[in-house]
Amino acid sequence: MANNPNFGINLDPLNPPGRPPADQINRFGWARVVARLDSSVGDYIGELQGAGIKVLLVLTSDSFPSATPGSAETRDRARQLADSFNPDAWQVGNEADGGFDPSGQLDNSVAARSQRAPSSWCMEPEDLFNLTRRCSEEIRSVQSTATIVTAGMASGSPDWLQMTNLFSSSVHVDGVAVHPYGQRPAFNGFDATPGNFGFVGNLLDNYRVFGRPLWVTETGLTVNEVPLPTVEQRERFQADYCLAMMDHLQSRPDVEAGFWFCYSDGMVPEFGLVRADGSPRPAFDAVPH
Repeated sequence: MANNPNFGINLDPLNPPGRPPADQINRFGWARVVARLDSSVGDYIGELQGAGIKVLLVLTSDSFPSATPGSAETRDRARQLADSFNPDAWQVGNEADGGFDPSGQLDNSVAARSQRAPSSWCMEPEDLFNLTRRCSEEIRSVQSTATIVTAGMASGSPDWLQMTNLFSSSVHVDGVAVHPYGQRPAFNGFDATPGNFGFVGNLLDNYRVFGRPLWVTETGLTVNEVPLPTVEQRERFQADYCLAMMDHLQSRPDVEAGFWFCYSDGMVPEFGLVRADGSPRPAFDAVPH
């Protein structure tokens, strides 16, 4: 039984550092995994669920043979994935609003936003609508009661998500996902947070306008960007930040689950709860278990 049933971790089963044995991470109640049509992904989902860890399976550009949102290839692959895997919840898209500038002072074309946010699968609002509609139809044709949440919103602007019209259509999504990078986990303190854009609670409140449970499917920070003088201080800050974020998210009845990004530096350097050599940072040891 997980000690933190609503707090999860981002993993990568096709990357050995991102595929820890389930019994090493059973302090987490959830795991977020990218959907890829590979039997080893299914094996790992089974291992996690067998250990009592729920799985959120996210459809990213890596999940499809073509990254064209709403295409026939996209629809067909969604059906294949639904036939192959039975996660506890699905997520369609990843940071579709990445790089969006709500002030309009920057170029908000998909090409320009993709340059500003290269790790995001940027698209126009109507493309996220089409992707979500087609994938939801295919998933629910196989798994009629599937829980499906939106792509994680990274821009901090609910207006972008509003422009998708997902919430004024026949498409049903069960949750709104947010990626609050750069947000402080408490109203006071944590001024060393890279970005320091504000208090996460205020940001999440803004996304309540859609009337759906909130899912924080990525949150984290890069240790080397914390403006403190020593590695030890930066890693200690990461640990304090992680615990404070976990406490805040678990204190909110409107948050269904929160996921730390990520498990290992072998997935994305300096983001991990464990270092590239597999040794745990203080943040990993600090998570109750």
